[in-house]
Amino acid sequence: PDGARRCRVGPVAPAGTDAYLSPSPATGMTLIAELTYRSPLMEATAAALPGTTFRMEDLQLVEGGPGKFLFWAEGGGLDRLDDVLTDDHTVASFVQLTELADRRLYRVSFAGEMKERMTYLVAAANDIVYLELRSTHERTRIRARVPTREALRDYVETCREKGVDLQVESLYRADEERESRFGLTEHQREALVAAHEAGYFDTDRGATLAEIAAGLGISRQALAGRLRRGHRQLIGATLT
Repeated sequence: PDGARRCRVGPVAPAGTDAYLSPSPATGMTLIAELTYRSPLMEATAAALPGTTFRMEDLQLVEGGPGKFLFWAEGGGLDRLDDVLTDDHTVASFVQLTELADRRLYRVSFAGEMKERMTYLVAAANDIVYLELRSTHERTRIRARVPTREALRDYVETCREKGVDLQVESLYRADEERESRFGLTEHQREALVAAHEAGYFDTDRGATLAEIAAGLGISRQALAGRLRRGHRQLIGATLT
């Protein structure tokens, strides 16, 4: 979390614990949750292509029909993706929709038991909206808008009952997230600018993380987290 701009709602707890899910009085504020898990869907595909990132474009659910996942595949291994998807037993069908120089857009369908394992089915039932979903061979990461902590708790518990072990990494109020150009929060931008001005990114570093953090009045760990998330956001907004 980025300091006060990404405040936890309720008791502070270590990331990935169920303390985020404890009941709380209704505040009328929309919450943003960041979650991670190992998806059972397309798991073989992700494992076979460790250099590939799968980024959600859309999710489509039709009553009585298959669940459809539209995603951009980016990174290495794109020339093997069709063959790997063909061999993936969780995929009912797929089609490549667009091919660009560095990425491809696919639509994958999940049917029967595999459709029932889509976490978005549970999210939709709890009025939870996925804002971002990215998968690699290591983990799937979701940023979602949730109406209440109770809805988040029901979502996580139901997914776990389906064999999907969701972990809540952070939870904060949507109105506390101030985003600037390129999608950076104010605290991420402040950290990046301070590090740049201090020469932290130079070959011969002009300052340490601890020194920059002291100047900002935050811990070294908090600064490292802001820089990491800021870099990730900048790369995603400008290079992908």
